[in-house]
Amino acid sequence: MAGKSFVYDYARDIEQDTGVQVTVHNLATDGGAARDLLAQLQQDPNTRTLLEGAEVVTISIGGNDLESHLQEYAEGACGGPDNQECFRSALASFKGPWNAILSDVLQLRANRPTIIRVTNDYNPFPGNSAARANLGASIEGVFTHYLRRLNEYRCSRAQQRGIPCADIALAFNGPGTDASAFAKGLIGSDQFAHPSAKGHRLIAQTLRKLGYAPLAEGE
Repeated sequence: MAGKSFVYDYARDIEQDTGVQVTVHNLATDGGAARDLLAQLQQDPNTRTLLEGAEVVTISIGGNDLESHLQEYAEGACGGPDNQECFRSALASFKGPWNAILSDVLQLRANRPTIIRVTNDYNPFPGNSAARANLGASIEGVFTHYLRRLNEYRCSRAQQRGIPCADIALAFNGPGTDASAFAKGLIGSDQFAHPSAKGHRLIAQTLRKLGYAPLAEGE
């Protein structure tokens, strides 16, 4: 995510809550998918060095794995009898890299006490007329279906490893992942609906609510 993002708000929250100064290293890249983050983890020495020394790690990846296929769907080129094969394939292809990412981060921290948090993704389409105009009215229901499955897998696998998951979809879209985050001013009106400043703040607040275990507050 280019520019200022929720990680800076989250860092300020940690400083306020614990009194410990936080140095931010934002390693996010625009358009990155899970396989790209895994390659970065495995091949970039700077990324590995920073993670080895990090006491707080946030992992937010997966939305682009689905969103990269939106245009294919809009053009009827997604594949399969229902024009949804590209989304099914994207979900299946996400799983291996995601599990490897979690394992690599834990390995790099070598069981040292670390605040590791993952996020799931909000739904950008409900109430977003620009996206519906560009991609077709059916995209909302189809994308919601696959996003729910992606979010469920992402959080369940993290939680199996003792890593809390910040439920951004619930915070932005409500229990059904289908309420409009756009109407709440949480996202922009572009096709891919990046978070607004208010949206980034809400992501940070959702992370904050998870607390700071296993590091003690004030440490």
